[in-house]
Amino acid sequence: MEDRRIQLSTGSFAMLAFLTVFQIGLSGAFVVYVFSEALNGRAALMPLIGAVLVALVDAYLLYWLIQLAGHWQPTEEE
Repeated sequence: MEDRRIQLSTGSFAMLAFLTVFQIGLSGAFVVYVFSEALNGRAALMPLIGAVLVALVDAYLLYWLIQLAGHWQPTEEE
């Protein structure tokens, strides 16, 4: 079994987690906006397809962040 621990400083890991969650929040707001427009009958098909793709990418990013957190180890100097 190979060693799959990822060594990052705590600050680097925190910044990576913050940027990932921030991006998920921004694109989540886009998804909510597009679906609310669709419910009002004002959104076309292409923005809806884009919103679904963005939601799938966000789900993958969240999965990736959880996997990274499971294998993350602080660097030796911390």
